[in-house]
Amino acid sequence: MKQQRSLMRERIRPVTDIRIVLLGAKGSGKTSALNTILGRESSQQSNRTAQCVVGKGVVFGRQVTVVDTPGWWMNYFCNETPVFDQREMVWGLSLCPPGPHIFLLVIRVDRAFTETYRRAVREHLELISERIWNRVLLLFSFGDWLGGTTIEQHIESEGEPLRWLVERCGNRYHILNSKTKEGGFQVRELIGKIEETMMTGSSSGWHYEIEKRVLEQLEGWMKQEKERAKERLMRKEQQRQMAKSQLGELDTFNYYFTCSVQSFSFNKYDFFFLTEKLNSLPEMRIVLIGGWKTGKSSCGNTILNRKSFDTNIQTTSCNEKRGEIGGKVVSVLDTPGRLSVTSDLLTTSCAILLVVNISASFKDTHREALEEQLEAGGGRLWRKTAVLFSHGDWLGDTSIERRIESEGAPLQRLVEMCGNRYHVLDNKHWGDGAQVKELMELTEEMLVGERLDVLQGGDHMWKSVSSARDALTLCKKDIKELIRRRHQLSHDCE
Repeated sequence: MKQQRSLMRERIRPVTDIRIVLLGAKGSGKTSALNTILGRESSQQSNRTAQCVVGKGVVFGRQVTVVDTPGWWMNYFCNETPVFDQREMVWGLSLCPPGPHIFLLVIRVDRAFTETYRRAVREHLELISERIWNRVLLLFSFGDWLGGTTIEQHIESEGEPLRWLVERCGNRYHILNSKTKEGGFQVRELIGKIEETMMTGSSSGWHYEIEKRVLEQLEGWMKQEKERAKERLMRKEQQRQMAKSQLGELDTFNYYFTCSVQSFSFNKYDFFFLTEKLNSLPEMRIVLIGGWKTGKSSCGNTILNRKSFDTNIQTTSCNEKRGEIGGKVVSVLDTPGRLSVTSDLLTTSCAILLVVNISASFKDTHREALEEQLEAGGGRLWRKTAVLFSHGDWLGDTSIERRIESEGAPLQRLVEMCGNRYHVLDNKHWGDGAQVKELMELTEEMLVGERLDVLQGGDHMWKSVSSARDALTLCKKDIKELIRRRHQLSHDCE
């Protein structure tokens, strides 16, 4: 093998330009490989590559371009990976025009390579093209883990799935140890193997070129998604401004109610009833709904800012924990997957959050399951429901609106059924609590319409009141009517 490699190198004309695309699962070490190849210091940040990143540098006299692409979950098949990530991976080929010379498929040697992983690798690579395999070189990362074991021994001991992959790549592979201080030698050897692979094409410097039709289609989709995402965000902001205005109406009503209440004789139950409906919600109950592995328990922990729910086991029964957020008592109810939402789970000040894992694809089956869970409690529940996206760190610098638009009709319909109300939680980096504060604001805004509907009963629009005197007159007139509707309100909010 070494003699063949030496003879081939003698026939190779000098290569001055090398274009590389890195492919692999999340956490496989693609970014570390990019830094090692280009001689850069590895970053201590563990943020995921959410969009393609291009790195350039001169390596042993060659101008080298390396494109890092988003990774997929190791055990996810292609149809389980979000559409945005699939498109971004293909789009990466256009970032090193006219196309890459080599695809480096990064595989960790410290993880078992199972049949599931093999199938996932095959499906994701063939998303680009079935023609890709004769330009793929296996790059084994975390090479220090092998110790005194050779990579050949590791390949043979790992079993049929890995041996199949090595053969599918034409027995082209290299091992990289990003921790060694002598990275120059291993990078030089890698460059040599890449140049050998380049020569197996139809001519020297042959590269893989993405079809113009595919590229134009991708560009069209991305342009449309950006426009729709911008419109969705604008609509969301307008809706939130309207909700905040309604909260202001409640504050106004509360003020004039306080001015007028001394003119009437109330029993304590009527008084507490009225003040509870008018004042800012002192207590909130959040019900987390969703399928298995959506991240409900992780979201509960993030909201309460502590590890209240066990994320290592499957939730098989309802589990409720309480905490205080911004002076408000908040209880979070974690529910089993596919649990039907019934009235006994709900309280007056209750918000329903449909948890959707943003790191996975969202199909019609997911939407139908969530709709079925809510329909058990009647269509009226949708007005107090919002979508809560878990695994927010998966987004990187991309907006949630882009992800909603790229994922397609099932997710878009669910968001619309929730009145375009949605929020993202980063369950890995809790930060200073700002994301939870915004979520609490969203839930209170979501419930304000229900509170106003019952209080006003359609009789008056307080924002149209022209003076304090008019507001005081209306308030006195309506207080008795509000008491009459007390039992109706309690029944409607059960």
